[in-house]
This record gives sequence, C-alpha cells and structure tokens, in this order.
Amino acid sequence: MKITTDELCRRSGVSPSTVLRTLNGSSAISEETKRGVSPPGKRVES
Repeated sequence: MKITTDELCRRSGVSPSTVLRTLNGSSAISEETKRGVSPPGKRVES
C-alpha cells in the first residue's frame, strides 16, 4: 500500500513542505523530524 504526503503529514504532525523537504533529503530538517516523517518501513538518510 502506498502512503500519501497528506497521510505522512497527519501521522507526523508536520506541514506538507516539511514532509517534502524531508523526503528530498534537505539538510535544513533536524534528525528528529526526519525520523518522525519517514514512511513506515523506510529510513530517511541524511
């Protein structure tokens, strides 16, 4: 099952732009936020 950006926003409690920055590997996002936003079964690398 695919998860949408909106679903990640609801689950992690952050804005859509934060989700997209995290998924795109922005260095402006904290490690804590990266861990909270990563999709189930995936780890966002910095």
